[in-house]
Amino acid sequence: MFQGLRMICTKFIADMTYLKEQTGKNFNILIKVHPFLYEQARKFEEVQNILVPDFVDTNDLLSSIDILVTDYSSIFFDFLVTDKPILFYVWDYDNYNEERGRSLADDELPGPISFYN
Repeated sequence: MFQGLRMICTKFIADMTYLKEQTGKNFNILIKVHPFLYEQARKFEEVQNILVPDFVDTNDLLSSIDILVTDYSSIFFDFLVTDKPILFYVWDYDNYNEERGRSLADDELPGPISFYN
């Protein structure tokens, strides 16, 4: 398995575990990963109960959630029409900015940014 994918999957598992611990039973937490990561992510037992199957249409999922936690993915544009909260979780903030760059500045994003690492 590509080492970078393993690191990303491990990071998401740790973060989802932490989030679940903090929210308890007040929220149902689901994770929909990029199709590129799905095959690797589904191998981890820790996310079996929260990993949204790859065949689920993202727009259908967006219509049924209360809060979107995302990175810089353009998926947030699709979610804007719901007028529900968006939280930008940017654990790889420095790397992302250096390697890929962004179209919007931090103050242009339609929601708060979390840098938890």
